[in-house]
Amino acid sequence: MTFGRFRKILAVVLSTALLTGAVCLRLFSREESDGRAGTIATKREQEAAEALFRRYFEGDRLPFSFRIGQEQITAFDDAFTVTRGQNGLSALHKETGLKVDVIWECDFEYAEMEWQISIENTGTETAPVISELYAVDLTLSGSNPCLNHSMGDVVDDPYSYAAFDTPLADGMRMSFEPGCGKSTGHQRPYYRLTTEEGGLILALGWQGRWKMSFEAMPGQEGGSEVSVRGGQYELCAALEPGEKIITPSVVLIKFEGSDKFRQINLWRRWFYDCAAIRNERGELFGTQISYGPSMSVTPDQNEENMVAELERYLKNYRNTLYWIDAGWYPIYGGQSLPVTNSYWRYTGTWRIDTKRFPTKFRKVKETMAEGTKLMLWFEPERVTLGTELYERKELLLTGNGAEKYAVLLDMGNPEAVRVAAERVVGIMKEAEVDIYRQDFNIDPWSFWHLGDLDAGENRLGMTENRYVRGLMSYYRTILAHTDNPLDMCASGGMRSDISVMKFSINMTLTDTDFSELTLHQNIRLCYNEWFSMYYGPGSEDPYSAASTLSYVTSASGQGVWDQIDHLFLGDYYPLTEHSTEEDAWCGYEFFDNRYREGFVVMIRRPDSETSSHRQKLYGLEPDTKYLVTELFGGKSTVKSGEELMTEGLGIWLSEGSAAIYRLKAGEK
Repeated sequence: MTFGRFRKILAVVLSTALLTGAVCLRLFSREESDGRAGTIATKREQEAAEALFRRYFEGDRLPFSFRIGQEQITAFDDAFTVTRGQNGLSALHKETGLKVDVIWECDFEYAEMEWQISIENTGTETAPVISELYAVDLTLSGSNPCLNHSMGDVVDDPYSYAAFDTPLADGMRMSFEPGCGKSTGHQRPYYRLTTEEGGLILALGWQGRWKMSFEAMPGQEGGSEVSVRGGQYELCAALEPGEKIITPSVVLIKFEGSDKFRQINLWRRWFYDCAAIRNERGELFGTQISYGPSMSVTPDQNEENMVAELERYLKNYRNTLYWIDAGWYPIYGGQSLPVTNSYWRYTGTWRIDTKRFPTKFRKVKETMAEGTKLMLWFEPERVTLGTELYERKELLLTGNGAEKYAVLLDMGNPEAVRVAAERVVGIMKEAEVDIYRQDFNIDPWSFWHLGDLDAGENRLGMTENRYVRGLMSYYRTILAHTDNPLDMCASGGMRSDISVMKFSINMTLTDTDFSELTLHQNIRLCYNEWFSMYYGPGSEDPYSAASTLSYVTSASGQGVWDQIDHLFLGDYYPLTEHSTEEDAWCGYEFFDNRYREGFVVMIRRPDSETSSHRQKLYGLEPDTKYLVTELFGGKSTVKSGEELMTEGLGIWLSEGSAAIYRLKAGEK
């Protein structure tokens, strides 16, 4: 793996060796990127972002804060010896020997910056307690502030991923935290803080329990000041000699004005041009047609029937991704799992069950079409009773010590990380696995918290902090053995903070059944504001196909998808508001300037009494003619960009039906 592909992953594991790089780093030029025609940040926004960065890291107020004992640290004053590099700084607290390392990476062309902090005790004695450690602690001034925030994944919750715009009146305080140890369960750490003059896009990267708060106060000349604070949910600890902690990473994009669509696409262009992982050829992970067995649906799967099913499938369909989910391992030794649709429950013996899969998937690989990727499911962190890892008590977090159905592999223990990585990499090599799929079906918070309490006084947050660092070490080992992103799953989509999204995709946004079409419409409406690489089953039925339209699909949804699959990483425009009601319409638009093409999804839900809808579109060239084709019916018309953006596209649908329109630019 080249350093260029790996640099964003390295950025979350702090090292003073990174202090010698350049401030503005980009792996690919605008012409080389796969997405749009580069950034849409204006020159003023670019200059403002650079000025803000200089103010934060060269001025007298840092964008983070913490306490050493009773001393609040908001700047590195004479109490510190500061060494500056182009990629970060190191500040040694003279009295305690605590060394604060800050690394940053900026792309001012995209008006973007990011940073992360570590604190290490370089002294010979226990340091004073570190507390109130905020990875981000800053203030935004402006008129009429408004906060965009979104829910995380909750199975069957009609508000999963729902986005909200909440005005912040003076004196109002909004606080967020996921309520569990999974970073995007219930709440997601992605925000747009807007004033009439401009604002900030903020994302917190932390694979555990975090907290964020926004508090509005009266400012100057009738405006407001919004205090922004965020970090690990709980940390109050005294570091022993040689001990280190890290903070969540912070991503910030500076923008002017209050145009929601510009904010959405400033983020999307930065992410897909600069942050998302690419293979050795510099390519983003492409759209896929997925097929494969689910042993939770067909619990008696074995190599013979998998091959037979694949052979039947390939007579009529094509696929590019073969997905083997939970259940391919034994429960202990040579003992196969019981025949049950709860295969996913039994984790802790990481070996291919050669009774059911005697060639270790070699025959499956031989049957797969050339170029098809093999994706295999793992869940290394959850260890269940009766499995082999359950006997390795020294590697486990067992909470209060009582026997449990499942315990947690302590990823804060380097030996546990080594054992897990060694076993997983071994399986990936022998089965020639292309994509590692990680699941996580246990809430780690109680294990972390009880681990802190067992460790004694002044240790709150340490178990989680070490665990998160260990996870990153584990991921680096896995990524070194594949030229693909990881697939990050956690009881659905409960672990998709920015620290993992840089090197992963989310095949499973939620464990909510795909028959819940209204919920899946809303998930796509809101989630696409940030990311677009995820799976949906597709369908030959237009309403279901539009409701579950996704970057990765199954063969049954391939017909229309084939005509628009190259456009999912273009600019995105949510056209309707989030609604859980069955009498609403739902719609959104993608448009990619590189291809001068886009598509519009419009859905009339079953109880809607409105048969027609006129929808204004966005991101088009006013003087250009567009061929507008409804892909389910094939009917086409030609409209000017000016007409589509001012008068709108006229749409007529029956109850419980949908349309997908492809937009293709012609001549001016």
